[in-house]
Amino acid sequence: MISGIKPFYAKDDLQGKKCAFVFNLAPAKLAGFISSAMILGVQTTDGKYKVFFVDSDVALGTRVE
Repeated sequence: MISGIKPFYAKDDLQGKKCAFVFNLAPAKLAGFISSAMILGVQTTDGKYKVFFVDSDVALGTRVE
């Protein structure tokens, strides 16, 4: 999976966190790599991006509904 969040998050901000993802998308070439998933997030009014983090008590693999 490839994303464009590097300018907005340090590695330490993401390690150990749970995020929401969409899988099984049609493969797309991004930055020279094939990706078939995306991380869910929003663009803020100042043009930055925020990832949807999930509470720690939500089990891995839980469906977003």
